[in-house]
Amino acid sequence: MAPEEYDNWSSHETMAVETIRAELRILHELDPSASRLLEALACVLARVAGADDEICDRETVEMEGTLMRLADLPPAQAVLAVEIAKQRACLGGTGYKAAISRDLRRRTDPRYRLQLLHSLVDVACVDGDLCDLEVAAILRIGAELGFSRKLAEELIEQSRRSIRA
Repeated sequence: MAPEEYDNWSSHETMAVETIRAELRILHELDPSASRLLEALACVLARVAGADDEICDRETVEMEGTLMRLADLPPAQAVLAVEIAKQRACLGGTGYKAAISRDLRRRTDPRYRLQLLHSLVDVACVDGDLCDLEVAAILRIGAELGFSRKLAEELIEQSRRSIRA
């Protein structure tokens, strides 16, 4: 869009664009370590949410909440980070995606990773349907994060019982 086209925008549109740009600047100004953590969190969340080739609004909101909790992000930045992750769909092959999870494993403590594993299950269950593709993604990411298959399966089963109830 050419700069002269901005003249046709309403003040509301201009303010919205400037707000988005300001939030993006804040995300870009994060220190590199925090930025990599945020990217990795958003990526693994998007892997689970998109395992069934569809990320619904409820999954999106759950992902945003997880980033607010685990990465201590304000809502506007969480929304942008999730949207970026959804659009990128974690480009790269399976090896790249696994490397992101293994990096999370190295850079975070077990308690933090367990919170993330719970959040992955929550994202998959939020739409009321935990499909086999989402389960497979959770099990794969759980292993990449250093958790036993048994633990991941127990969390999944607890959530399945909650869905049925």
